[in-house]
Amino acid sequence: MVHELIDPLLKTWKEDVINRCFVPDEARCILSIPINKWGCPDKLIWHFSMHGQYTVRSSYELALHLQRNGELGHKGASEASGSYSQSSVWKSFWHADAPPKLKAFIWRGCSNILAVRHNLRRRPLQLDVNNLAAEDFISTWRYIMTMINSSEHAAEAIQWFVFGLWRIWKARNSVVFDGVQADPAEAVHLLLQQVSEYRIAKQNLQPQPLQPASSPVPQSWCKPPPGFLKVNCDAAWSAQRLCGGVGWVIRDSFGLLLCAGGQGDLHGSSALMMELLAIRHALSECSHFHLTNVIVESDSQMGISMLNGRVTVDSDLEGIVFDIQQLVASLSRVSFVFAPRSCN
Repeated sequence: MVHELIDPLLKTWKEDVINRCFVPDEARCILSIPINKWGCPDKLIWHFSMHGQYTVRSSYELALHLQRNGELGHKGASEASGSYSQSSVWKSFWHADAPPKLKAFIWRGCSNILAVRHNLRRRPLQLDVNNLAAEDFISTWRYIMTMINSSEHAAEAIQWFVFGLWRIWKARNSVVFDGVQADPAEAVHLLLQQVSEYRIAKQNLQPQPLQPASSPVPQSWCKPPPGFLKVNCDAAWSAQRLCGGVGWVIRDSFGLLLCAGGQGDLHGSSALMMELLAIRHALSECSHFHLTNVIVESDSQMGISMLNGRVTVDSDLEGIVFDIQQLVASLSRVSFVFAPRSCN
């Protein structure tokens, strides 16, 4: 059972037991899971999203992954190492340097919902589609992307390809709906004109560089206001070993050092987790010495945003954030402030 791997007094993993019972890779993964100190309530989470909340997007990505691996009752579609993956197909045209209307057109083609002969036959419409021609759009797109992906001019080539497909589509519709055969030379002229106009318009819409702020950004540590203490926290983390260390310094409004501390060889799965562990250790020290009116500074902007409620807390960090909130409740006044690395 899991509780046999946890020290009930220290609220930490029994590292010697885990290292003895599991292979090194599994042991590192287990030890990198944080254990909260103040009894964070258990809850069900959706394992396939960062925040633990179910989203249609995450379930769609999961379904695609299972389908590719043949786990949905269909034969898996393996891809050669040099082929263009399905996810890369969508990214390639959504990131193309082209107007949104043309990107939507490419998406409709890759989604097989353009009004071409094959698709019209599947619809309950009374249309004569015998004279319409169509190809496998997404296969063509994937082939072209594979050919030009390694080129240094890939972005420009994709732009020309998108505009070219749009011009061909317009010419095709002119034949189908108006009975007008487009002159090839005129079609090429319109293509060149459209690309040129788009590039000029885009260049004119480029945002102007922001003027530097009138008030200079602090480049060094600043004293807290009278009656307040400032706690500066920092952390280091090794992705290879899934562990790191934390440190903190507490100063008063005169800039005098009150106390400092740190701890090494802490386990964690990310640098952000280690930054939050540093804050938890520092606030635990403040609670132990009954310090009040505390300003906590950290150079982890994401961590500070989570603690201030500006972004959703990742599911694997909820236990640490819960502990920090419990510590905050035991102190008179605590605020969390982001500080650049040069000021921390």
